[in-house]
Amino acid sequence: MKNTKKFLALVLALVMAFSLMACETTETPDDPGSTVTDPGTNGGGGGGGGVVGPAKNDGTVNMGIWWQLYYDSSHTSVEDYPSYGGDLRAHMRFDNMRAMEERYDIRFYVHNLTWDGVIESINTSILAGSPDMDVYYVQVSDFGLSSALNGMAIDLRTILPADHDLFNEQKYVTFLDIGDGAAYLINYVSAEDLVEHTYPLAFNRQLIEAYNLECPTILWDRGEWTWDKFIEYCIAITADTTGDGNIDQFGFAGYLSETFTELMFSNGTYLAGGPTENLSSPEVGEVLQLIYDLWNTHQVAFPYDYADFNDAGGSAHDSMRRAYREGNIGFFPIACWIASEGDYDVNSDQALNFDTVYVRWPVGPNGNAATNAGKNAAGGGAYMLPAGVPEPELVFQILYDWWNWYDHDITLRDDPETLSWWFTSTAFEVDLQDHNFSVMADAGSTLQFEVWNALSVEGFMLGLESLVAGAMTPAQVQETYRNLFQDGLNTMFR
Repeated sequence: MKNTKKFLALVLALVMAFSLMACETTETPDDPGSTVTDPGTNGGGGGGGGVVGPAKNDGTVNMGIWWQLYYDSSHTSVEDYPSYGGDLRAHMRFDNMRAMEERYDIRFYVHNLTWDGVIESINTSILAGSPDMDVYYVQVSDFGLSSALNGMAIDLRTILPADHDLFNEQKYVTFLDIGDGAAYLINYVSAEDLVEHTYPLAFNRQLIEAYNLECPTILWDRGEWTWDKFIEYCIAITADTTGDGNIDQFGFAGYLSETFTELMFSNGTYLAGGPTENLSSPEVGEVLQLIYDLWNTHQVAFPYDYADFNDAGGSAHDSMRRAYREGNIGFFPIACWIASEGDYDVNSDQALNFDTVYVRWPVGPNGNAATNAGKNAAGGGAYMLPAGVPEPELVFQILYDWWNWYDHDITLRDDPETLSWWFTSTAFEVDLQDHNFSVMADAGSTLQFEVWNALSVEGFMLGLESLVAGAMTPAQVQETYRNLFQDGLNTMFR
């Protein structure tokens, strides 16, 4: 979804990018001084200017999702929110919900249908011409995009005026442009929306310092953080620290899904960003070669876990994402949700004894630091109004008001105090938290539409694993899977 530079400037004005500070060792405070909040409960509605609207003909607006959002008409007290702690914003959301009920003479309900239930409801009721819900929350890459492209969502350009914020400044609402300009998949705008689903590169600050390596954030600022420098650093860090002849410290570790995607973005490219596959391009070939080199040519990457998703012993997407926690990994893909399991919670037994510093991915030979994407526009979730929903204009206006609990005052919406989880998950030090947030915000400001994961091309992850294992070359991966991706895109964009 589109994020304007103007909005980025607003967010970055709230925090400072402490690049130099990011590589200075300081004492770890006993208490980071912030309260962790759940980023998954940001509902909201709001401020319609007091204009009385018509009642929806059945008296309700219903949203299908797979968790609970606050507040809706089933909540009778602001304290119904389990994490309520007296926050003014909770009161504003609750009061706004009551005002919406009166303004539109409706009741607004959020239904936890479960993940499978949302998919089933979309695939059955919409196709039958009578959607169960007036609004659905969808996971874009898994089933949201296919729903939109297969006629199961309303293009809001057909029901809203051309001068609406949704199609212009996008200060309050935004849409996912899938290449045809249609507005099927929408979302509210917020500082949280900017940083969520970003996967910066992270590094272990103490390991960088132990090998007297210049801070990568400083190299980024100077325009010197490149693939070549990254490989140089990984080689320097990889070591046999016990002297028993076995390598036990590695320059890199990461799950292949994030690693492959982010390396493509860092090289200014993509695999499936439109109707034509790009796997066969020289730029993607360079990405595959770098992955091959990390594990085989230079042998600087942590041994990959090839466990199947359904293997009772665990799965690669868990073990590889969290290998860095042992403190023997130099660089790794990171996200707040990956780092949120006690990494920097002073009350947790899992708290780390080293600092994690975020930095943008190094720039590839065909990349550009100013334009490289830092976030997948097709990642995360979005909302859609299903085809066949009665009174779609009214439904959209009610949804817009529900999101707009702050009555267009974005200083309330984007107050850093409400984003504490996005800061405290990343570091102990406040300065380092600010730096890490600023890197996420910078990454989230430049988007690339990429759906290779959504296509679920059979065997491709095994192909990437074969590349890591040295059993396939980059050219073989390209030749083996390019037609399969094209077939998938032909189906998706038909």
